Amino acid sequence: MKEVTVNGKNVKWELIPAAGRTVCKINLPNADVAEVVVKTGKEVPYFPPVLLEGNLGEVLSVSTDQAQIESVKDPQNVLSELKIQRNSFAGRLVGQKGFHTIFVLTKVGKAPQLRVFRIKVNDPAGDAREAGRFVEKVPSNAVFENIAISKMLNADVTAIYKQAYLSPRPNTVSVRLGTDGYSPWTFWHWKSLPPDIKIDQVNKMLDGSNRLITKQGVPFAWNAGDKNIAFTSLWDNYPHQIDFQVNTSGDAVWFLVSGSTNVMQCQIANAVIRLQYADGKTDSLELVPPINYWNLSTIDSHATAPGQGSRTDYTAEIDRFCLPAKFPETVQLGENCRAMLLNLKLRSGVALKSVTLETLSQEVVVGLMGITVMKHQK
Repeated sequence: MKEVTVNGKNVKWELIPAAGRTVCKINLPNADVAEVVVKTGKEVPYFPPVLLEGNLGEVLSVSTDQAQIESVKDPQNVLSELKIQRNSFAGRLVGQKGFHTIFVLTKVGKAPQLRVFRIKVNDPAGDAREAGRFVEKVPSNAVFENIAISKMLNADVTAIYKQAYLSPRPNTVSVRLGTDGYSPWTFWHWKSLPPDIKIDQVNKMLDGSNRLITKQGVPFAWNAGDKNIAFTSLWDNYPHQIDFQVNTSGDAVWFLVSGSTNVMQCQIANAVIRLQYADGKTDSLELVPPINYWNLSTIDSHATAPGQGSRTDYTAEIDRFCLPAKFPETVQLGENCRAMLLNLKLRSGVALKSVTLETLSQEVVVGLMGITVMKHQK
């Protein structure tokens, strides 16, 4: 920048940093009409955010393309042992895996800029430990014990969108889900009605002992009555949590989970399954969409604005950025009704005393349809 005039007169100006660029701030005098003339010097290019990647514990070195570093802001504390040189900085990756942002105040000549660095932190060792908590594939010679939970069932899964979720709600205008538990505020305008939930495929999966055998080979006791799921929710329609007695030991415990979620509850724990062992120790499994918990039905918006497609479900092409490398196991119970098949390995030789399902997020209904303990293999 060399000079700024307004209506032919010089005015005060200053250069201030902005994301990837420099902005000129002008003191504009009172005027009905303003003709602003800016005389510039050498053009400074725009620097878009830079995506970097590394593993926990590794040292990450970053260059600022000849710009002189004034300061480094690391609000998420992703770097330790931070060392700053004239036009580079380095630090050891710490904290949690995932995406983080670092802001670097720089100067290119006399022009201040705020460089933005997006850092993806990987944790291969942690991923391996986490994967070790689960059974990858059902052994062909596994023996199962179905846990009786029929007394705890409190609803029919097909009625999830056929009731009114009236409280708690703020006593004012809001953009919460509609009282059907399915519809955002736009769905009424688009005439997008809740789907009809059916479990018409269940009979094909039942054996002679009234067990539901999933395609993955895991059996669950099935209640043929008018209640087939134990729902929990922060809506007052259902309890916030339900405890299920187990009192047995084995290699792993399997869960058949079904319920609702929505895009506003994505990437956070909608619910948690807690394990209580006989010796007092505990374990837990968080239900996080879209990692291991999906809505029981597709969500069809029928959007009508130009350029708005009607996305109904998770797809690898569009949503790969937020999906796990391996999709969670599902069981299709019928039209518009699927359940998630989840498991956790158990501690050897210690009885699992009980299991608790607790909903953590607003505007969702999460239910447990079955619990099965996989015993030692034959």
